[in-house]
Amino acid sequence: MITAVIIDDEANVRTTLKNIIATHNIPLNIIGEAANKHDGAELIIKASPDLILLDVMLGKETSFDMLRLIGDVKSRVVFISGFEEFAIEAFKFSAVDYILKPVDYEELTAAVHKVEKQIETDEIAVKLDVLLNNLSNKNSQDKKIVLQTLEKTFIIQIQDILRCESDNNYTCFYLKNGEKLLISKPIKQFDELLANYNFCRVHKSHLVNMNFVKGVVKKEGGSVELINSDLVPISSRRKERILSIINSMGVN
Repeated sequence: MITAVIIDDEANVRTTLKNIIATHNIPLNIIGEAANKHDGAELIIKASPDLILLDVMLGKETSFDMLRLIGDVKSRVVFISGFEEFAIEAFKFSAVDYILKPVDYEELTAAVHKVEKQIETDEIAVKLDVLLNNLSNKNSQDKKIVLQTLEKTFIIQIQDILRCESDNNYTCFYLKNGEKLLISKPIKQFDELLANYNFCRVHKSHLVNMNFVKGVVKKEGGSVELINSDLVPISSRRKERILSIINSMGVN
């Protein structure tokens, strides 16, 4: 779902927008709101939303001043205003749409669909870019993978992945920097994708980057210990094969 923030100096307008979104099931997850230029800028930088629903006038200042204050705004912007005369200026800031108050839910829905299409196009471009990079890069240590969470698209170095854990039809990625990413795809897809990069399915719910195996703990059925001290269970039917691989690596 698209993440969005609402920036408008009128509390009743912010409430009305949220009610319209909820009532008409518009696919937006509102993750924050602000009433002035400075709070709005701070919110955008901190939350990095997909979409900003932005009033043109914020008190005595315009939101254009806020966008200039931020500089490089990666979020899409849909302006919401009671004044037609700011539309041309709004589109100079690459606005996706310009909606006049009072907000009509059909206009807002159409604007959100435009944002969805832009995001999809950008994701395809990112995936193609990563594919071309992988094809031209012969060093497997530098290969990358595109991971899409509900909030964001990540480009991850494959060798920055410690392990993957299944959560029904989702897969949780554990990264070297301690970050976790929840991806809405089953672990089987990543098992096949990462097989050529020294990843091993040690359990039906666990996929491990063997480069980060520290040792084997033999109690309680056996588990693989990683360099970050994570213990990953080894399934009984895979145990013999996994232990053979680990022994061949010279790990105890």
